[in-house]
Amino acid sequence: MLKIRRVRGLSKAIALQKAAHEFIGIEFPLSYLRRSKIFGLYDSKDNLKGGFLILMEGDLRSFQSLSSLEYLPKHIDRWDVAEVNSLWLSPELRKGFVSVIFWLFVVSQLLISGKKYFAYTYSSHKV
Repeated sequence: MLKIRRVRGLSKAIALQKAAHEFIGIEFPLSYLRRSKIFGLYDSKDNLKGGFLILMEGDLRSFQSLSSLEYLPKHIDRWDVAEVNSLWLSPELRKGFVSVIFWLFVVSQLLISGKKYFAYTYSSHKV
């Protein structure tokens, strides 16, 4: 049985930080994680199988990583944006029903965030 739940506590946040580094090659700083709502997908033995975070305030890593923001509409207020980051799912779960449920949960969290927009960036060079 898999469950998605909010990650609370430093040790759980560090576990997600390490897993994200392993699966997507980015080690998010703890200061960034502290400002985020963190979610993890856990199996029945409490093993982390996926996760993501939503940043609601402060500097957005996705905006900073883009070389040019000229293509963004000028009317977007940065405070109306939620950023999804550190998004990963174990390879054995990427195809099939669990993946669909996981993505629906991500979208549901964005919908209830109260923000008008969301930002999500990824590298097409990563598996």
